[in-house]
Amino acid sequence: MPSKLLIAAAERADAVRDAAGFGVQAGGLTIDGKAVMERVRDERDRFVGLVRETVETFDPAHRVTGHATFADPHTIALEDGTRLQADRIVVATGSRPVWPSAFEHVGDRLVVNDDIFDWMDLPDSVAVFGGGIIGLELGQALARLGVRVRIFGKGGSVANLTDPVVKARAVSAINKTVPFDPDADVSEIVRDDDAVSVTFAADDDRHTHRFDYLLAATGRKPNVDKLAIDRSGLDLDTRGVPTFDPLTMQ
Repeated sequence: MPSKLLIAAAERADAVRDAAGFGVQAGGLTIDGKAVMERVRDERDRFVGLVRETVETFDPAHRVTGHATFADPHTIALEDGTRLQADRIVVATGSRPVWPSAFEHVGDRLVVNDDIFDWMDLPDSVAVFGGGIIGLELGQALARLGVRVRIFGKGGSVANLTDPVVKARAVSAINKTVPFDPDADVSEIVRDDDAVSVTFAADDDRHTHRFDYLLAATGRKPNVDKLAIDRSGLDLDTRGVPTFDPLTMQ
C-alpha cells in the first residue's frame, strides 16, 4: 500500500533522529522530498504491475473483463450481454474517498489520500481533516518527513478507538509528533491564492494558519452504487450498502 511506503520513509527519518541515543552519530538529517515521493510512486507502480501481470497469466476461460451488474442473486450481467451464474458471488469493488461539500471551494488545493502518492515532491504544509486511521497515519508520516501538519478531527473520534483512557493516551502520543484536535472548532476555510487558510480555536483564542493543501480524510464510500446491488438479494442499509457484522466483516 502506498501509505505504508510513506510511513516506511518516515520511520527511516525517525531512526536517524534517534540514532544518537544508541551511540550512533548520523549527522544532520536531510529529507529529499522528490526522492521520497519517487520511491513511493515507483514501488506502487511496480506492485500494481506485478498484480496485473499475474492476472494476465490466468486461463482466459477463467477471466472476464467488463462492467458487471447483478441481474439476480446468482447472475451477473456484463455490458456486452454476457451472463454469468454462480452459487456464490464475491463483491470486492473497494471504496472511494468522500468529503464535505464545504471543501469544494478550495479547488485544486483539496486532495485525498490517493492524490498524495502522485506528488512529485513533499509540500511545505498540509491541513489534514479527519481523525480516522487514514488521516492520522498520513498526517503523522508527513510530519515526520518535515512537512508542517495540523490534524483537525470531528466529534472526538480517534481512529475508531472507544476506550476513553486509551483514546486520551493516543491523543497525547500523537500530539508529540503533530498538533491534533479530535474535536476541532473550525470556523472558516478559505482559498488563499495557491494555498488554504484555516481559522480554528486553540488555547482559548482564534488562530488562522495557511497550508499548501487541505487533505480530506473524512471517510470512504463503498463502490457498490453501480452494481445494481438491490438485485443481489442482500439486505441493504439506508445507504444502499449490504449489512454486515463489523466484528467479523461477514
